[in-house]
Amino acid sequence: MFAQLETGREYTYDWNQETGQPGIGLFANAVQVWSTAQGRAVTVDEAALTFNVRPELIRQAVEWHPWMLLAGDVIEHDGE
Repeated sequence: MFAQLETGREYTYDWNQETGQPGIGLFANAVQVWSTAQGRAVTVDEAALTFNVRPELIRQAVEWHPWMLLAGDVIEHDGE
């Protein structure tokens, strides 16, 4: 489980070589691909269970990503 996603420029789309954690860009892209592939609305809690992380990390990734947004607890994609 992730302790905290790195948001510094150098780790946005890369792995933190010291901790092994993905940057927020990598994680947000993974959430986007997974949630789109479900073919239905998915919730923050469902994504957190799937990725084995706290819901706060899913919210952080969705809010960071330019093409995802939250409608309450549902993950939406810009252009849907």
